[in-house]
Amino acid sequence: MRARFLGYGAVAALALVTAAAASSPSPWRPDMRDAIRYASHRHGAIAIAVRTRTRFWGWHYAETFPSASVVKAMLLVAYLDMPSVRNRPLRASDRGLLTPMIRQSDNDAASEVLQIVGSDRMYALARRAHMRRFTLVTGTWGFTRIDAADQTRYSLHINALMARGTARTEWGSSTRSRRFSAGVSRGFAHRAGGCTSREAGATAGAGSTTRSPS
Repeated sequence: MRARFLGYGAVAALALVTAAAASSPSPWRPDMRDAIRYASHRHGAIAIAVRTRTRFWGWHYAETFPSASVVKAMLLVAYLDMPSVRNRPLRASDRGLLTPMIRQSDNDAASEVLQIVGSDRMYALARRAHMRRFTLVTGTWGFTRIDAADQTRYSLHINALMARGTARTEWGSSTRSRRFSAGVSRGFAHRAGGCTSREAGATAGAGSTTRSPS
């Protein structure tokens, strides 16, 4: 029987559509037939979702998986959007939490951030992102449920979701925000062998491949 569990070594690979494709005279579309053929020969349960600002393609995209470190992208935005944070300069204590969570994917820092922001803010953020199947697990946040379609919704709009106050400006550019969202996911995908070198980063759209190892 194939395992349906996706733990901390999980895969959630985010790929952003290239700007060249977005500016092409003919409408860009993913090669879903090729992607599905590839996924069908991989072990485990795999879901695919690709989203631009106006279109969506998917395969098993509504199946949920434990999110593992993908949820850290949500913790970052929820923290920066807190009323006590968004309109002031970031303090050393803020950076002491966010920097290891983002740059080293530190789990202890993520647990502390979740304790600070709480479940209500996480669900409020999910609603703002129009995520339909997000289910937070507070005790062990790596088991938080998410599907591939929701990952594309969040990744595509992460910059708009982030607070527009001092905290957002200090944390970094919109490019850094997007790179984190994609980068954490690609790191897990690479370790589990679930993404390809053809995935590229830009700002036109977002794709997600979620894989549950067998």
